[in-house]
Amino acid sequence: MATENSVKHIGEKIKAVFDAAGISQRQVAQKLNLTPGGLNSKITGRIESFAPSFLHFINSEFGADLNWLVDDTQPVTPVIYTKGVGRKVKDDDQLFNQMKNTEGVKDIIRNLLDLSPQERNTFKDLITQYSTLRKNLKKN
Repeated sequence: MATENSVKHIGEKIKAVFDAAGISQRQVAQKLNLTPGGLNSKITGRIESFAPSFLHFINSEFGADLNWLVDDTQPVTPVIYTKGVGRKVKDDDQLFNQMKNTEGVKDIIRNLLDLSPQERNTFKDLITQYSTLRKNLKKN
């Protein structure tokens, strides 16, 4: 039997998987024929444990590694994916969904596409540096 903390930890990881895929809990609930509240009950730990079929769905639909999902010692982020042949396509699909569903990203991409390759590279470097700085600040 899973402990309450381990169920909550798995739920946090599942939320991270949804975030990384750029998909809402409502959209996932529809795929599973669940109510949004029912799905939320699962991932917030109000339901005692996860059915193997639910964990298999998370693995097959999003490519999340099952060992990472159930291992309490593994951090919530970054999401660890199963290694496989179709991984690149799934990564691209997840990235596209995330871009499509994240407010403001389309405008950012349109503006970036108007820039020269050199200018885009400058912004890429700037964003990478900012992201690294932000991650380091969160650690401390």
